[in-house]
Amino acid sequence: MTVTLRHGPEDDVQLAKAMESSWRARRGVAAAIGVVGGLDLWATSWPPAPERGPPYFWLVGEDGPVGFARLSRGPGDTFTARPVFLRPEARGRGLGEALYRFLIDGGVAMRPDTEQSAHAQRLWEKLTAAYGAEDDGDGPVARAPAAAPRGP
Repeated sequence: MTVTLRHGPEDDVQLAKAMESSWRARRGVAAAIGVVGGLDLWATSWPPAPERGPPYFWLVGEDGPVGFARLSRGPGDTFTARPVFLRPEARGRGLGEALYRFLIDGGVAMRPDTEQSAHAQRLWEKLTAAYGAEDDGDGPVARAPAAAPRGP
């Protein structure tokens, strides 16, 4: 898999605008689905389903959204989060990792985006170490381990 490094200050401005715009446009159809890193996690659909369109997720604090992600359908049963954005003041608190873990533990098979920041590359190293990563020919996929069979 080829990865393009990206993310500069100009991206922050554009992504902050996209986050605010998507929150205003979709808040009426979104619902709180959990708590991630002490922030409410809102989503337009949970669990993600292709027939409902690409799901949006927002991490929301007292003053509104501090981060968001949009999932895109990948090959097979996988999803890629792109974009993923956290306001600069929310970075370094483990919120991105907590969001990915919430999604993966909730049954979403995630694959990394091909455009990543250096931080995102380190995050994927952590996630693949924690969940393992199968390579289905289209790149690594992180998914929650299958539940152990329950006996009588």
